[in-house]
Amino acid sequence: MKRAECYTVKYFILLVCAALIMLLAVIPASAAVESICTLESFSGKIMLKTKGKWGATPVNGMTLYNGDKIVTTENGKATVKFKDGAVIEVSKNSNLRITEQEVKKGFIFKKKVKRRDFKLSIGKISFKTGHKSKVQTRLITPTAVAALRGSAGAFGTNGAENTINQTEGTSDFIGNFIKDVVRDISADLAKRNPAQRAAVNAATAAVAAKTAKDKTIRAMAEAVTIENVKTVENARAILKSQIEETTEAALNAEAAKAAAEENAAEAKDFAKNADKKVSELAKKAESTANKSVKKAANAVKKANTAKKKIVKIAEKVVNAIKKDDTVSAQAALLAGKTNVDAANANADAAAANAATSEAQAKNDDKAAKKAEEVADKTEKAADKTEKAAEKTEKAADKVIEAKVKGDDITAEAAVAAVKANSDAAGANADAAKTNAVVAEAEMIGDKEISKKAEEVAEKTEKAAEKTEKAAEKTVNAVAKVEEAVAKGDMATAEANKEAAKANADAASAQAAVATTNTAVAEAELVGDTAAAEKAEEVAEKTEKAAEKTEKAAEKTEKAAEKVEEAVEKGDEAAADKALEETKERSEEASESAKEAEEESEKVTTTTTTTTTEEETTTTEEETTTTTEEPTTTTTTEEPTTTTTTWATTTTTTTTTTTTTTCP
Repeated sequence: MKRAECYTVKYFILLVCAALIMLLAVIPASAAVESICTLESFSGKIMLKTKGKWGATPVNGMTLYNGDKIVTTENGKATVKFKDGAVIEVSKNSNLRITEQEVKKGFIFKKKVKRRDFKLSIGKISFKTGHKSKVQTRLITPTAVAALRGSAGAFGTNGAENTINQTEGTSDFIGNFIKDVVRDISADLAKRNPAQRAAVNAATAAVAAKTAKDKTIRAMAEAVTIENVKTVENARAILKSQIEETTEAALNAEAAKAAAEENAAEAKDFAKNADKKVSELAKKAESTANKSVKKAANAVKKANTAKKKIVKIAEKVVNAIKKDDTVSAQAALLAGKTNVDAANANADAAAANAATSEAQAKNDDKAAKKAEEVADKTEKAADKTEKAAEKTEKAADKVIEAKVKGDDITAEAAVAAVKANSDAAGANADAAKTNAVVAEAEMIGDKEISKKAEEVAEKTEKAAEKTEKAAEKTVNAVAKVEEAVAKGDMATAEANKEAAKANADAASAQAAVATTNTAVAEAELVGDTAAAEKAEEVAEKTEKAAEKTEKAAEKTEKAAEKVEEAVEKGDEAAADKALEETKERSEEASESAKEAEEESEKVTTTTTTTTTEEETTTTEEETTTTTEEPTTTTTTEEPTTTTTTWATTTTTTTTTTTTTTCP
């Protein structure tokens, strides 16, 4: 497999990873995460947040989990059934979160009991608890709590005033409830409710991100590999795909930000609850969510910055091709690819922070703490990706400069530096991805997957570190080439060029290790044990090939040093012999790197095939319901605006979809 083709495959891996995450809502959960109820039926417009993700397609009979939300609009209704026989009906213009957790109760002897909470920000639900159920049920509004006992009836809230009408059983109240007929909430009142607006915005942002993903796939299908770029049209097709990818990443980051904002809006409402414990938990959730919003907003900004850099790089690419300098054009395109990596890494950082806010919204302190720690790691990996992208751009500029001077040896060495730093960016983006998987596993409450993913994340981080070191050695070798060329010492220049290429191969091999480990984490998250085991086997083989590459690169460096020493002594024969050894060792590194890349490709091929089949079904379902959700419109300037249109009210949030024309 040729190196430039490998980069195109890695582009697709990022899409595969995103697709796997999106499929999480429809793929059966692992044994560690059990469903708590079923969406029996629905009508009209409803929006779901399941396992912390907005944008799931509602389907009759689909399972729902702890912390899931149902949001209905002016003609939406939903019926939910629980395992103990309890049933609720969610009326129009409602915003409901359902949680079911074990809690300890008792003064002296604590015992675990299952508690089910219906947290209604606004709206109305009808309820009937399960027959002889041991589950303790609470109805929670922003201002009050009703603990039910063997009950049936209805309750509702406009966010401030609460009404309950019990036809069976009794309740204990904290805060004020008016005993009266419970009426539906008007559309106008719902549209003015901050929690409802935030929920609609979050759902809209999720839809926008999915739409961008479709555009990315189409753009990538039209693009050739970087290696095959010969014309301006070829280059523009690749640049278009890179811009679409960064647009998608920015929208994914925006969707994560909107999800965190929704958690903040909900928590702010419940912070005024008459129940002190409910109020305290809500305040804690609000604080966590606000932090997540700020961090996600920063990630959105960085993702947009990455796109702007690609637009600037586009001019260099086109100018190089017009001069018939495809080498410089390809180097610049790889620099563009690293900015795609940076955008995706920042989108993962935003997602990890959104997962933190979601875990806290479900009052899972341990998960929220762990997710926050992992989110910090994700942010650091994203920062490293950005730095590697900057180094790639500098190396690409050096290629262009050397080609202008007619210095082919330096240009070739600088190309190796471009590739090595591009691999460093990709490896760190993989580290960001695997850590984001850990955060999501914590958020959904799957400790088993979280533990496995964390182990894989550590391996990915180590591979990324090794990739960075190899890239640094490559840059140092380029500096030696430049110095030798300036002295007219072409033997030393040639030897260090080979050292640069060998270290670039070492970087490529380590990046392949990072990629295969990312595949393991992704497969674990969606519960595909067979794919995870296969990926793990491949990862081990890839790691062995990477170790061979690293050793070959070290030998190449030592051989290059021998050339330099021989030249200084004036021993031409020894220099020629050492130069020959340098080339042989460099070739060994190249062969081992190819072995690592080929192993990595096995995981890519398997995962791509599985995802494509499953994604086809998902896309069909999504197409059916997208038209029922709020309309998304975009402008062509940054930052653009996603507008949710109501009958009389318009809610606007800053989003990041743009249409960019390359030079």
